Amino acid sequence: MNYKTRILSLLGMLILSPFSWADCVADITAAEAQDFFDKGRKLQDRGQDAVALNSYVRAQGYVCDAGGNPVLRQALDRAAMLGKKNGALAEQKKHWFDESISHYGAFQWYEKSGYFAKADHALVQALKLDPANRQFSATAQEHFRHRSMDYFGRNSADLIAATEPYQMSQQHFDYVAALPAENIRLLLEQQSELVPKQYLEELTALSDTQDNLRGTDVVGQMKL
Repeated sequence: MNYKTRILSLLGMLILSPFSWADCVADITAAEAQDFFDKGRKLQDRGQDAVALNSYVRAQGYVCDAGGNPVLRQALDRAAMLGKKNGALAEQKKHWFDESISHYGAFQWYEKSGYFAKADHALVQALKLDPANRQFSATAQEHFRHRSMDYFGRNSADLIAATEPYQMSQQHFDYVAALPAENIRLLLEQQSELVPKQYLEELTALSDTQDNLRGTDVVGQMKL
């Protein structure tokens, strides 16, 4: 191969290679998906539902291999069954939120399995038990901000198809969005002698802005 031909060949590789690299971005291979699914079944047979659910979730990853993910439908169905059963049990005990894998709360069971309306309900019930918890309140605000975005429905289509239709509750959203202002109001009542008058005036103006926002202005409410 002469010098000119070699240069042209290298240029061709540089031009074409980005397109070949960007063809598909996979989470897992088909073999890995099958392996996660099989592990989930074994764990489920041993009564380890929480770990089995996590394995089924991993088995739902996007696969670039020809034919796609061979166990996607089965993994979705098994995750849905485990999540619905255990979520209902946790809900009966009013065990709403617990990230410990040995004691998942209703929220975790429902969220991981795709029962998003039930997960939202469980999260709000947990928040009502401790509404002054600022960290938990921030977690809930981020959760519902994510829910309100257009991409959520698109990215969760397979899960929703395997469980039940989903539409975010405006009542849940409004409750979570109002918590920061409500917590400030309670704090001001407790520490009124320490709060400057200007702060109270600005807080009142903020409240007026909130009252003037349309209920459908999700982004505006989150920014507020």
